[in-house]
Amino acid sequence: MIPIYTDVTAAFRTHLGDTEVAAGQVWTDASGKCDVYLQQAYSELYKGMEGAGVQNIIRTLYGNLPAYTSYINPATFGASNFSEPAAHPLFERDVAGTVSITGAVPNTATPGAPFVRITAASHGFQTGNMVLTFGILGLTSDVNDQWSVNRVDANTFDLLGCTATGTYTATTGKATSSTQDWAELLPSSQIENFPQSPSASLSQYAWVDRAFRVYPASTIRQIKMVFYLSASAPTNATPTASLGFDDCLGFLAYRGAALATLDRAGATGKYRELNTIALGPTGIHQDWGGLYGLLMRSKARSAARNPVIIGSFRDSRRNAGPVCRY
Repeated sequence: MIPIYTDVTAAFRTHLGDTEVAAGQVWTDASGKCDVYLQQAYSELYKGMEGAGVQNIIRTLYGNLPAYTSYINPATFGASNFSEPAAHPLFERDVAGTVSITGAVPNTATPGAPFVRITAASHGFQTGNMVLTFGILGLTSDVNDQWSVNRVDANTFDLLGCTATGTYTATTGKATSSTQDWAELLPSSQIENFPQSPSASLSQYAWVDRAFRVYPASTIRQIKMVFYLSASAPTNATPTASLGFDDCLGFLAYRGAALATLDRAGATGKYRELNTIALGPTGIHQDWGGLYGLLMRSKARSAARNPVIIGSFRDSRRNAGPVCRY
């Protein structure tokens, strides 16, 4: 599971004993006091992942691009943790249909058979259809992805295999289907001289001033965007933002709480207790101890099974690390 900001801060408060009130009394999200320690712990994890060549710093985002759109800002498209494009950053295909999601409830009644039940009036999907979901807030970000669905009835379907948790907080989610395979947009040095009569597809893109420029299409298009995660953690300004890495909650919460304890009270027994859980008895990241070591070994094994390609969009300041596989 990929946690969101509030998942980590809730565990952070538990480790510091700030639990008399559900939202905390000292380490509240509203105060932003957790943020500096969460950022340090996240930065340590990010650098470790990057140094080990773990491809989890790559993310894929889906969404619909309105017709006649020529500018895609990753942040406003939904990539709040965007750092830079991957080697092959944009893909497109047609949109067969889109419905608004009014409910999204994780299944907790059937262990071993994860799904999220979606409510969307007259959705039209059939069992076995592949559906993209995006814009679902409140649940962990892994709910916004590509899923095979099980039709329950005319207004309900399940995202099979989805392990997202949380509570749907806004009716901003969409589900969309397509009849086509993904087609990669080809890179161009610049996009200009827009045609008076746009075609039905985007075809090309240029990465200019931290945004994608595309030739506008005459129809709505599904978009797959592939990018590197930012090295900056979410803050209290984005409480439902993803922390980016599967199973990172334990390390981030324990390491963040240890750093807060060290800052407030020094190297006390409580600090050593929390830090040992986070980093192991030596407290050294390179030793891969504690929750950090468990996480790094798991991701490193995955990286070894799935070798990556060094891509043309890598920042010149970074000479190692993965790009996405296809």
